[in-house]
Amino acid sequence: RLGAIAGPIALLAALALALWNSAAADLSAPEAVGPALAVLIIGTPWALAWASHVAVLAGLTQAARAGVLIRGADVLDAVGELDDLVFGGDGTLTLGEPEVAALECSAGADARQVMRILLSIYSGDPAKQRAFERYGREQFGPDATEGLAAPRSFRVIEGAGVIATVGDREVVAGNAGLMKTKGIALTATDGAGWLHVAAGGELLARVLLDDPIRPDTVATVGGARAAGVRPMLVTVGAADATRAFAATVGIKADDVRALTDSTEQD
Repeated sequence: RLGAIAGPIALLAALALALWNSAAADLSAPEAVGPALAVLIIGTPWALAWASHVAVLAGLTQAARAGVLIRGADVLDAVGELDDLVFGGDGTLTLGEPEVAALECSAGADARQVMRILLSIYSGDPAKQRAFERYGREQFGPDATEGLAAPRSFRVIEGAGVIATVGDREVVAGNAGLMKTKGIALTATDGAGWLHVAAGGELLARVLLDDPIRPDTVATVGGARAAGVRPMLVTVGAADATRAFAATVGIKADDVRALTDSTEQD
């Protein structure tokens, strides 16, 4: 409605100024039209509409350069009202490329065979598979990762681990809670980040995986808090391990949600 009134008035004013500049001020055509166009742009609401789109585009572009993809202008506008910033699990605050930091085998267990079992059951998890492949080749040679048997069955226990059938044995890989559920006794105190491996009801080994923290994670979390936004961590995993990790990046224990459950997925 404003444009229907202001538009024609600004257009008439611009035409009048252009004619006056050309006739009374004896200016050339480009010199006469320039000020008239300035009046037309400033005197209409169209300039405001253009400015809003330019501001949104600039915001989306700046976010993309920082590695943040925003779906649209409405989402960008809602960012200004954020109270909480929720981070997910692996690959957000960490690099998403875990490394095998330690492998401890039970008495009589073969470390090379344990690594082959892990490679077999984690074939559907590229990040963990790459970690086990690197470790296997470094410790046992290039042939350690060849000729692996595919699991006959596979189940994911969210927040706990996996259960698979490799050959004629049931293989369980997960945290201490999953081992207890399956009636498998542990020989060492469970610590944050340890992955226990058992086959045929017997404990074979435990593996410590370390996923490096991103270089800018601490600064990102601190920047969010300085801006008045509460950083939170929500992940499917062991509560103690999640809180220990959160403390290293500056997230308070009360702002951690470890959604551990026992749902089985084929």
